[in-house]
Amino acid sequence: MATAGGLVAESVRGAAPGPAARHNGRAPAHAHTPPHWPGGPESAVRQRDREHDELILGFVRTLVNTIDAKDHYTRGHSERVARIARRLGQELGLPEVDLRDLEQAGLLHDIGKIGINDRVLQKDGALTPDEFRHVQQHPMIGYTILEGLKSLRPVLPGVRNHHESYNGRGYPDGLAGDDIPLMARILAVADAFDAMKSDRPYRVGMPLEQVEEILRRGAGRQWDPQVIEAYFAARDEIARLAGPPDDDEDTVLLPADPEDACQA
Repeated sequence: MATAGGLVAESVRGAAPGPAARHNGRAPAHAHTPPHWPGGPESAVRQRDREHDELILGFVRTLVNTIDAKDHYTRGHSERVARIARRLGQELGLPEVDLRDLEQAGLLHDIGKIGINDRVLQKDGALTPDEFRHVQQHPMIGYTILEGLKSLRPVLPGVRNHHESYNGRGYPDGLAGDDIPLMARILAVADAFDAMKSDRPYRVGMPLEQVEEILRRGAGRQWDPQVIEAYFAARDEIARLAGPPDDDEDTVLLPADPEDACQA
Protein backbone atom coordinates (compact mmCIF):
# COMPACT_ATOMS: atom_id res chain seq x y z
CA MET A 1 0.00 0.00 0.00
CA ALA A 2 1.39 3.33 -0.96
CA THR A 3 1.63 5.87 1.83
CA ALA A 4 0.75 9.49 1.44
CA GLY A 5 3.56 11.95 1.84
CA GLY A 6 5.41 14.85 0.45
CA LEU A 7 2.77 17.47 1.11
CA VAL A 8 4.51 20.81 1.36
CA ALA A 9 3.94 22.39 4.78
CA GLU A 10 6.80 24.86 5.12
CA SER A 11 6.66 28.15 6.99
CA VAL A 12 6.17 31.24 4.87
CA ARG A 13 8.77 33.95 4.89
CA GLY A 14 8.09 37.49 3.77
CA ALA A 15 10.60 39.11 1.43
CA ALA A 16 13.13 41.36 3.15
CA PRO A 17 12.37 45.07 2.66
CA GLY A 18 14.79 47.26 0.76
CA PRO A 19 16.82 50.05 2.34
CA ALA A 20 14.54 52.27 4.39
CA ALA A 21 14.40 55.99 3.80
CA ARG A 22 15.23 57.98 6.88
CA HIS A 23 12.97 60.68 8.29
CA ASN A 24 13.81 62.34 11.60
CA GLY A 25 15.85 59.25 12.51
CA ARG A 26 13.00 56.85 11.73
CA ALA A 27 11.88 54.89 8.71
CA PRO A 28 8.56 56.20 7.35
CA ALA A 29 5.63 53.78 7.67
CA HIS A 30 5.51 53.11 3.94
CA ALA A 31 9.17 52.14 3.70
CA HIS A 32 8.56 48.47 4.61
CA THR A 33 5.46 48.02 2.45
CA PRO A 34 6.37 46.92 -1.08
CA PRO A 35 3.80 48.25 -3.53
CA HIS A 36 3.01 44.77 -4.89
CA TRP A 37 1.94 43.55 -1.40
CA PRO A 38 -1.10 45.57 -0.33
CA GLY A 39 -1.22 45.58 3.43
CA GLY A 40 2.42 44.59 3.76
CA PRO A 41 4.26 41.29 4.22
CA GLU A 42 2.04 40.21 7.13
CA SER A 43 -1.02 40.29 4.87
CA ALA A 44 0.80 38.17 2.31
CA VAL A 45 1.72 35.65 5.00
CA ARG A 46 -1.88 35.48 6.21
CA GLN A 47 -3.08 34.93 2.64
CA ARG A 48 -0.59 32.14 2.11
CA ASP A 49 -1.55 30.58 5.43
CA ARG A 50 -5.21 30.60 4.35
CA GLU A 51 -4.30 29.01 1.03
CA HIS A 52 -2.22 26.42 2.86
CA ASP A 53 -5.13 25.61 5.20
CA GLU A 54 -7.46 25.23 2.21
CA LEU A 55 -4.97 22.88 0.56
CA ILE A 56 -4.78 20.71 3.68
CA LEU A 57 -8.56 20.69 4.05
CA GLY A 58 -8.94 19.64 0.42
CA PHE A 59 -6.45 16.85 0.97
CA VAL A 60 -8.35 15.70 4.07
CA ARG A 61 -11.66 15.72 2.19
CA THR A 62 -10.14 13.62 -0.59
CA LEU A 63 -8.96 11.02 1.89
CA VAL A 64 -12.36 10.94 3.59
CA ASN A 65 -14.12 10.49 0.23
CA THR A 66 -11.79 7.58 -0.49
CA ILE A 67 -12.96 5.84 2.67
CA ASP A 68 -16.63 6.55 1.87
CA ALA A 69 -16.18 4.99 -1.56
CA LYS A 70 -14.90 1.76 0.01
CA ASP A 71 -17.83 1.25 2.38
CA HIS A 72 -21.22 2.81 1.65
CA TYR A 73 -22.51 1.74 5.08
CA THR A 74 -20.18 4.22 6.77
CA ARG A 75 -20.62 7.07 4.25
CA GLY A 76 -20.82 10.33 6.17
CA HIS A 77 -19.57 8.67 9.37
CA SER A 78 -16.33 10.65 9.53
CA GLU A 79 -18.10 13.99 9.02
CA ARG A 80 -20.59 13.19 11.78
CA VAL A 81 -17.84 12.07 14.14
CA ALA A 82 -15.97 15.32 13.43
CA ARG A 83 -19.04 17.44 14.24
CA ILE A 84 -19.89 15.48 17.38
CA ALA A 85 -16.30 15.52 18.62
CA ARG A 86 -16.08 19.28 18.16
CA ARG A 87 -19.27 19.75 20.17
CA LEU A 88 -17.94 17.53 22.95
CA GLY A 89 -14.72 19.53 22.94
CA GLN A 90 -16.70 22.76 23.28
CA GLU A 91 -18.57 21.31 26.24
CA LEU A 92 -15.23 20.42 27.82
CA GLY A 93 -13.98 23.99 27.35
CA LEU A 94 -11.24 23.35 24.79
CA PRO A 95 -9.77 26.38 22.99
CA GLU A 96 -10.54 26.99 19.32
CA VAL A 97 -7.17 25.75 18.09
CA ASP A 98 -7.75 22.39 19.82
CA LEU A 99 -11.30 22.24 18.47
CA ARG A 100 -9.99 22.64 14.93
CA ASP A 101 -7.47 19.84 15.44
CA LEU A 102 -10.17 17.67 17.02
CA GLU A 103 -12.53 18.22 14.11
CA GLN A 104 -9.82 17.38 11.59
CA ALA A 105 -8.91 14.26 13.56
CA GLY A 106 -12.57 13.23 13.44
CA LEU A 107 -12.52 13.52 9.66
CA LEU A 108 -9.38 11.40 9.44
CA HIS A 109 -9.82 8.92 12.30
CA ASP A 110 -10.70 5.99 10.02
CA ILE A 111 -8.34 6.81 7.17
CA GLY A 112 -6.43 3.60 7.91
CA LYS A 113 -9.37 1.60 6.58
CA ILE A 114 -7.89 2.32 3.16
CA GLY A 115 -5.64 -0.63 3.99
CA ILE A 116 -8.41 -2.98 5.17
CA ASN A 117 -9.82 -5.63 2.86
CA ASP A 118 -13.14 -4.52 1.32
CA ARG A 119 -14.62 -7.97 1.84
CA VAL A 120 -14.03 -7.67 5.58
CA LEU A 121 -15.33 -4.09 5.80
CA GLN A 122 -18.54 -4.98 4.00
CA LYS A 123 -19.09 -8.42 5.51
CA ASP A 124 -22.75 -9.16 6.25
CA GLY A 125 -22.25 -10.83 9.61
CA ALA A 126 -19.99 -11.03 12.63
CA LEU A 127 -16.25 -10.94 12.02
CA THR A 128 -14.07 -13.94 12.74
CA PRO A 129 -11.22 -13.42 15.24
CA ASP A 130 -8.74 -13.19 12.35
CA GLU A 131 -10.92 -10.67 10.52
CA PHE A 132 -11.31 -8.58 13.65
CA ARG A 133 -7.55 -8.54 14.18
CA HIS A 134 -7.23 -7.37 10.58
CA VAL A 135 -9.67 -4.49 11.16
CA GLN A 136 -7.81 -3.58 14.36
CA GLN A 137 -4.82 -2.63 12.23
CA HIS A 138 -6.55 0.46 10.81
CA PRO A 139 -5.48 2.95 13.53
CA MET A 140 -1.80 2.14 12.95
CA ILE A 141 -2.25 2.15 9.16
CA GLY A 142 -3.80 5.62 9.42
CA TYR A 143 -1.03 6.80 11.71
CA THR A 144 1.59 5.57 9.26
CA ILE A 145 -0.10 7.32 6.34
CA LEU A 146 -0.25 10.68 8.12
CA GLU A 147 2.86 10.78 10.31
CA GLY A 148 5.03 12.20 7.55
CA LEU A 149 2.71 15.16 6.93
CA LYS A 150 3.92 17.99 9.15
CA SER A 151 0.67 19.94 9.04
CA LEU A 152 -1.38 16.93 10.17
CA ARG A 153 0.79 15.92 13.12
CA PRO A 154 -1.66 17.41 15.66
CA VAL A 155 -4.30 14.83 14.63
CA LEU A 156 -2.06 11.78 15.07
CA PRO A 157 -3.07 10.97 18.68
CA GLY A 158 -6.72 10.82 17.64
CA VAL A 159 -6.07 8.71 14.57
CA ARG A 160 -3.86 6.26 16.46
CA ASN A 161 -5.67 5.95 19.79
CA HIS A 162 -9.41 6.43 19.19
CA HIS A 163 -9.99 2.71 19.90
CA GLU A 164 -8.29 2.71 23.29
CA SER A 165 -10.54 1.85 26.25
CA TYR A 166 -10.52 3.74 29.52
CA ASN A 167 -9.83 0.47 31.35
CA GLY A 168 -6.76 -0.31 29.23
CA ARG A 169 -8.33 -3.09 27.17
CA GLY A 170 -8.37 -1.20 23.87
CA TYR A 171 -5.94 -1.06 20.98
CA PRO A 172 -3.38 -0.53 19.52
CA ASP A 173 -1.33 0.56 22.57
CA GLY A 174 -3.40 -0.67 25.52
CA LEU A 175 -3.41 2.78 27.14
CA ALA A 176 -5.67 3.45 30.13
CA GLY A 177 -7.26 6.44 31.84
CA ASP A 178 -5.55 9.79 31.39
CA ASP A 179 -2.65 8.12 29.57
CA ILE A 180 -4.98 8.08 26.56
CA PRO A 181 -4.68 11.45 24.77
CA LEU A 182 -7.73 13.64 25.44
CA MET A 183 -8.33 13.98 21.70
CA ALA A 184 -8.60 10.19 21.44
CA ARG A 185 -10.90 9.95 24.48
CA ILE A 186 -13.28 12.45 22.90
CA LEU A 187 -13.18 10.75 19.51
CA ALA A 188 -13.84 7.38 21.15
CA VAL A 189 -17.21 8.62 22.42
CA ALA A 190 -18.12 10.43 19.19
CA ASP A 191 -17.12 7.39 17.11
CA ALA A 192 -19.00 4.93 19.29
CA PHE A 193 -22.13 7.10 19.37
CA ASP A 194 -22.33 7.34 15.60
CA ALA A 195 -21.39 3.69 15.06
CA MET A 196 -24.17 2.50 17.35
CA LYS A 197 -26.74 4.87 15.81
CA SER A 198 -25.90 3.94 12.21
CA ASP A 199 -26.90 0.96 10.11
CA ARG A 200 -24.14 -1.56 9.52
CA PRO A 201 -24.06 -4.65 7.28
CA TYR A 202 -24.74 -6.91 10.28
CA ARG A 203 -27.40 -4.85 12.13
CA VAL A 204 -29.67 -1.83 11.96
CA GLY A 205 -28.85 1.29 13.96
CA MET A 206 -29.84 1.38 17.60
CA PRO A 207 -32.48 3.71 19.05
CA LEU A 208 -31.09 6.71 20.91
CA GLU A 209 -32.31 5.44 24.29
CA GLN A 210 -30.36 2.22 23.82
CA VAL A 211 -27.22 4.04 22.74
CA GLU A 212 -27.37 6.28 25.80
CA GLU A 213 -27.84 3.32 28.14
CA ILE A 214 -24.69 1.73 26.71
CA LEU A 215 -22.78 5.00 27.12
CA ARG A 216 -23.86 5.24 30.77
CA ARG A 217 -22.80 1.68 31.48
CA GLY A 218 -19.48 2.14 29.70
CA ALA A 219 -18.44 5.33 31.55
CA GLY A 220 -15.25 4.66 33.49
CA ARG A 221 -14.88 1.34 31.76
CA GLN A 222 -14.70 1.91 28.03
CA TRP A 223 -15.01 5.71 27.96
CA ASP A 224 -13.76 8.67 29.96
CA PRO A 225 -16.54 9.58 32.46
CA GLN A 226 -15.96 13.30 31.90
CA VAL A 227 -16.50 12.93 28.17
CA ILE A 228 -19.68 10.95 28.81
CA GLU A 229 -20.86 13.76 31.11
CA ALA A 230 -20.13 16.23 28.32
CA TYR A 231 -22.23 14.13 25.95
CA PHE A 232 -25.26 14.18 28.24
CA ALA A 233 -24.86 17.91 28.81
CA ALA A 234 -25.08 18.48 25.04
CA ARG A 235 -27.18 15.46 24.09
CA ASP A 236 -29.96 17.33 22.29
CA GLU A 237 -27.58 19.25 20.06
CA ILE A 238 -25.48 16.15 19.40
CA ALA A 239 -28.60 14.25 18.36
CA ARG A 240 -29.22 16.97 15.75
CA LEU A 241 -25.62 16.87 14.57
CA ALA A 242 -25.87 13.11 14.14
CA GLY A 243 -28.86 13.38 11.81
CA PRO A 244 -32.59 12.66 12.05
CA PRO A 245 -33.91 10.33 14.75
CA ASP A 246 -34.31 6.68 13.84
CA ASP A 247 -37.84 6.19 15.11
CA ASP A 248 -38.65 3.65 12.40
CA GLU A 249 -35.70 1.38 13.15
CA ASP A 250 -36.23 -2.07 14.58
CA THR A 251 -35.40 -2.57 18.23
CA VAL A 252 -32.03 -4.19 18.86
CA LEU A 253 -31.31 -6.17 22.00
CA LEU A 254 -28.99 -4.35 24.39
CA PRO A 255 -25.54 -6.00 24.35
CA ALA A 256 -24.32 -7.43 27.63
CA ASP A 257 -20.99 -5.59 27.20
CA PRO A 258 -20.74 -2.00 25.93
CA GLU A 259 -17.57 -2.94 24.05
CA ASP A 260 -19.55 -5.39 21.91
CA ALA A 261 -21.83 -2.63 20.67
CA CYS A 262 -19.32 -0.48 18.79
CA GLN A 263 -16.22 -2.49 17.93
CA ALA A 264 -14.09 -1.26 15.00
